[in-house]
Amino acid sequence: MTAVSLRDASVVAVALLTLAGCSSSSRPAANGASTSLPSVSLKTVPDTPGGLREVAQAYARAYLVGTISDINEAAGPSCASTPSQPNKQAEAGLEQLRAGITRETGVAANSIKIRGAAVRNYTPSSADAEVQYDLPIAKAGNDNWISYKFGAGRWQVADCTLLPIGGSSSSATFTAPSSR
Repeated sequence: MTAVSLRDASVVAVALLTLAGCSSSSRPAANGASTSLPSVSLKTVPDTPGGLREVAQAYARAYLVGTISDINEAAGPSCASTPSQPNKQAEAGLEQLRAGITRETGVAANSIKIRGAAVRNYTPSSADAEVQYDLPIAKAGNDNWISYKFGAGRWQVADCTLLPIGGSSSSATFTAPSSR
């Protein structure tokens, strides 16, 4: 069996989760972890930086320990497709993603602790948020910023293809001109 990178697993998982579009489910996550998201209703979170931090953390927690329905609810209506029951292919994609997270971080996905979230480029209608994990940056990823928009009375993920963990980017390296 060929090892799948976290990036490859995320592409597969996002595609499967997008196709799955789920209705709510109260069953436990396949890995046996608690799927309890924050006690605050994600439908009533204010358009403030604090409200966005709550939603960003719920979105990350849903990927780490939740169900496909939890992910769709945390992401908001902009990411959910036509509601239907979760299918085995989408659930397998989510488990594949979590196996990739475990492999890349060295920590079981359901054991990763969320420390908080940072917000940048805030306006009342859009902002970016990045969840901080109890992991070294080299393991959690150095670019986990997710864009959100405020619409229909709640924060929603703007780009449903990005995951809240494992992102990476690099900037161009500056080379000083040589002095001759």
